[in-house]
Amino acid sequence: MKNHKLHTLLLAALLLIGAGIMRGVTEEQQRKSRHFAIAAMQATINGDASASHELYKKAYALDPSNLSAGYSLALGDLSAAQEEDTAAIDKALSMMREYVDAYPADYNEGEYYAYLCSMVGHTREAARVTRRIHDLYPDRTELLPTLAGYYMQMGEYDSTLAYFNKFEELEGASPQVSMRKILTHLMKQDTVAALAEAGSGIRSNPRNPDGYILKGTVIRYIGFPDSTLFYLKKAEETDPSYGAAKMALAQYYEETGDSAAFAEKVYEALLMDDLELEQKAELLSAFVEPILAARKSTQQADSLFSVLRNQYPHEPVILDMSARYAYAKGNAGEAAEQVGFAIDLDPENATYRLQQLTYLISDGKYASATKAYEELPEEMASDPGLLYLGAVAYTSDKRPDAALKIANDLISRLSPGAEISDTLALRNIKGLNDRQRSVLSDVYTLIGDTYYQLKELDKAYLAYDNSLLANPVNAGTLNNYAYFLSENKGDLDKALKMSSEAIAIDPDNATYLDTYAWILFRRGEYKEALEYEKSALEKAGTQAESAEYYEHMGDIYFMNGSPDKALEMWKKALPLDSGNELLRRKIKNKTYFYE
Repeated sequence: MKNHKLHTLLLAALLLIGAGIMRGVTEEQQRKSRHFAIAAMQATINGDASASHELYKKAYALDPSNLSAGYSLALGDLSAAQEEDTAAIDKALSMMREYVDAYPADYNEGEYYAYLCSMVGHTREAARVTRRIHDLYPDRTELLPTLAGYYMQMGEYDSTLAYFNKFEELEGASPQVSMRKILTHLMKQDTVAALAEAGSGIRSNPRNPDGYILKGTVIRYIGFPDSTLFYLKKAEETDPSYGAAKMALAQYYEETGDSAAFAEKVYEALLMDDLELEQKAELLSAFVEPILAARKSTQQADSLFSVLRNQYPHEPVILDMSARYAYAKGNAGEAAEQVGFAIDLDPENATYRLQQLTYLISDGKYASATKAYEELPEEMASDPGLLYLGAVAYTSDKRPDAALKIANDLISRLSPGAEISDTLALRNIKGLNDRQRSVLSDVYTLIGDTYYQLKELDKAYLAYDNSLLANPVNAGTLNNYAYFLSENKGDLDKALKMSSEAIAIDPDNATYLDTYAWILFRRGEYKEALEYEKSALEKAGTQAESAEYYEHMGDIYFMNGSPDKALEMWKKALPLDSGNELLRRKIKNKTYFYE
């Protein structure tokens, strides 16, 4: 709950000084109560909310007729109450009601009490008090839409419309109120009245495009798309430079699947000066996301992005958006560059820093990633996400000691008392929520990968076991554990089981499919291995340029009696891993070598 304005509390307190003596309360108690209340106000002014609350508690305990102190005490109780503690909330509101009913003319406190009631579902009480305030202050017309909203929540639609109509009589019609009246008619299932209300804006001002957009929107809701298009086009015709009309048409074309018209209107909307940057970014995202999801040509999207970048060359939001777009297309290098520009303009943005590390790591620029991590502002040094990515960067950059230092820090934060070299016990994860267990599991996976890099297999496998204790469905752990077992003459049955579990969690993951194929290869199940490796290459798509995929495919082809295809795959792998001497031997001798 938010703090209320201090001046209204001061006024209420002054009103109550000298209140009648309640039976059983002496004048001395009243005097002390007022003293504590004044001290509480001073504590509030000094910013000491805790002391203020305790002083109000003393004031109210001494004199329950000091309703101002009770009101202020209740505000503090509401601030501290948990959302699910309905008894505490109701008790606090009951104390506030005493003051509100005793002083109905106190506009500010009555309105705020009504607002609080509405926030916790006591809508009828909110309406009762607001109606009383409006009766006392009939010139405060802003209460009429509020009352209408309360009656709408209660499902009393005739009263809702009555208050909206009264507001319009006094203040004139507006698109906002008209829209709420239309919604009320639709909730009453009165489509005739809804359409009539939608047309009122056009009748009153036929040169205002908002009236046509509103009517088109209502008709679309009712289910007449052809008529919708007519009114939206009429809005654009009425004012061709009105961005909202372009946006409404773009959204219509998107919903009806007319991709060519959608693209055209998005382009036009991006050029409109009256649209906010956030609106343009949202519209462009709606255009780009399905293209990326379907892996279609991004040429048109690239063109639209250039329009926005040219308009806002120094807006961090657009640079960030460009970075995300580049990364989604598989260009992590460009993504890192774009978000780097955003960081230059907004260096305190931790989200941009997270993305920069992600992009650099994905692009294989591990030294740059560790440098970016080491240059983080001091206030970001404790961010768990940045710490984790820093550890990933160090591991990838072959700096395991630095990675393990960060990982140990993260383990201590997540599960005090746990050590990275010890077996994790259930007591270490007791009390952690699902999110915390997931993060703990990921950290242990990182530790396992780091120890594997150091060739300390026992410690690596212990870390993977700890990871799976924290989160048995961590697909990344299952995959890595399985692959490393297969590479080091481990338990292939265990490896195959874990690999199959990883695929069951994420069946389209090319890395997991490659691991499964490789374990089958190690088991001598060459035909089945070939099918899974083909699937891995297919799922990899633009990421298929991996030496490991091609070398595995070559080895599998060879064992399936296809040496020519094997040689072709090995040759594809070599430029991507030029230092692989075993691969060179395979190509030179045109045969598979057992390591």
